[in-house]
Amino acid sequence: MRFAPGLCRSTNGLVPHVSEESRADMLGTTVMHVFRTTVSVTSILLPCETADVSSLRQNELVSKDATLIAEIERDLLDGKPLAELLRKCVVLSGQAGSPELRKWATQELRGYDKLEDVPKYRIAHLAIYVDAVTGGAIVSGQQVNSHSLPEFCRDHISEEVPLMQGVGEIEAMIATGKSARIPLPGWDTIAMIIDRESGNPFQQTHALYWNVTTVAMAGVLDNARTTLAELVAELRVALPRGQETPTAEQLSQAVSVAVHGRNPKVVVSTAQASGGSTSTVTAPPPVEEKKSTWWTRWGRVGAIVVGSATVITAIPVVYAYFT
Repeated sequence: MRFAPGLCRSTNGLVPHVSEESRADMLGTTVMHVFRTTVSVTSILLPCETADVSSLRQNELVSKDATLIAEIERDLLDGKPLAELLRKCVVLSGQAGSPELRKWATQELRGYDKLEDVPKYRIAHLAIYVDAVTGGAIVSGQQVNSHSLPEFCRDHISEEVPLMQGVGEIEAMIATGKSARIPLPGWDTIAMIIDRESGNPFQQTHALYWNVTTVAMAGVLDNARTTLAELVAELRVALPRGQETPTAEQLSQAVSVAVHGRNPKVVVSTAQASGGSTSTVTAPPPVEEKKSTWWTRWGRVGAIVVGSATVITAIPVVYAYFT
């Protein structure tokens, strides 16, 4: 079949014939339309893409601060258990090679064996109590003053008592809701002298002890938590930007300042025309207090008897020695 000029074949029938010039114009128009559509779509997507990139960069910054120090810092603010924080300090001491931090954190966890190692924030102010029989009366939980004790031990026993137990043990005692007892060192010898000097042949002193309230125990734990916060703050000051793990020297300095209360090392930088010079000034160590031979003789003051003093009788009797 022959087709008339100006018509071309189509599956739907006959369509007008398109010249080469018209075909080129139509192609150019189509390309421009596609380009404009692409630009329009890109302009819509770009803000989302920019937000995603910004989010990724922010996450990258957060991940850079995901160090063990930052984790301890967050846990401190979130009120995580103190024992858990101290275990992370043990891990941190291993990463940095710091024996000072490991020793302090381990002693806080397991308890102190030596009196000279106990930091000042673990000193609690506790009252001294006595249980005794004075002939026809029974005395239980009567408070006495340290100056009422025999003369030979007055200079060695006071109301300031170091709590040497580990934080886990202290937390467990607080959980019972009861006070605890710490026997005076050499209490049986003191009791024997008290009974002998009383002049009462029927007097028998059964116990001399400090009464540790749950408030006092909670105060010691809170002091330890504050000390850890101060230690982290010291590390934040010492760590330059970009350094994630502190050095052994930086940790030693932080423990010295936060735990032992010693003066920090001062680094003075002086800028000069030809360069910079750095001078390090270290404060002299504090004078160590002489430890009492009485404490050393009687060993660790650590035997705590849990449970409040039982009142056998309500008779307020003050027996002869303490009058």
